[in-house]
Amino acid sequence: MIPYVPGLAFALMLALAPDQAGAADAPPPDPINEDQLKAQQSAMRLCGSWEWTIHNHKNHQERKTAMVLLPPGAQAPPNMPQPAKIVVMGDAVYLRWEFPGGYQEDSLLLAKEDRRLEGTFKNTAGDWGAITAKRVSVCTVTKKD
Repeated sequence: MIPYVPGLAFALMLALAPDQAGAADAPPPDPINEDQLKAQQSAMRLCGSWEWTIHNHKNHQERKTAMVLLPPGAQAPPNMPQPAKIVVMGDAVYLRWEFPGGYQEDSLLLAKEDRRLEGTFKNTAGDWGAITAKRVSVCTVTKKD
């Protein structure tokens, strides 16, 4: 008969399964951050070519421009401005554009099955106004094998 020794069973378990030793103390592997994944999927709703009409209420000027919003994580060429921050919550969209000497914040709403953007902007130069945008094309994402 083997006498009972406190802690012996635990020591034997560790000896028999050394790859599990300290597993409770080790940090878990980095899981995909669910919030980041949702943010990327939401930002993909904006990805594509847009025709923007910007009406500046401060000086009553209107400007039309073509805008290409790239997929999250894509590198834009230097001549293609991209938002520094994109937040999409449901159909509400926040864009922050940063440039030397200031920034602009856009508060927009996705509409008509993600084919339209409508909202307002303000910037550090004191300008504010309205933005309307119409989607021209969507991003095409190819899967890597």
